[in-house]
Amino acid sequence: ITTKQPGPIGYQETITALEESLIRLQTSYVDLYLIHFPNPDNNPHHKSAKELRQETWKGMEEVLRRGWTRSIGVSNYGISDLRDTLEVAAVSPAVNQVLWNPVTHDDTLLDFCSSEGITLEAWSPL
Repeated sequence: ITTKQPGPIGYQETITALEESLIRLQTSYVDLYLIHFPNPDNNPHHKSAKELRQETWKGMEEVLRRGWTRSIGVSNYGISDLRDTLEVAAVSPAVNQVLWNPVTHDDTLLDFCSSEGITLEAWSPL
């Protein structure tokens, strides 16, 4: 089972979002928990996107530590977004789920992810 939270939403909000998903899914854990987008839709904390990404990642690591997910990752992250996350990461993202097909792909992103041990997963394969 994979579930996502909407984007960088903060430390506690990340934990609460997964807790609520687990209740809705009627399970005690998911296989993969993703941050859906690198930039916040709503930023009530008035923090920079980088700061919010980093706080959110720490929340992702906490739910992993609690055993609520087997793996944590991101979706739609570019290289700069990944670098921001890796600056504070004790655990690297297992996955970066991105648009990838024969027409739309970023080989530089693939190379970066490979060099950091992050699996690039296509969300729009043919």
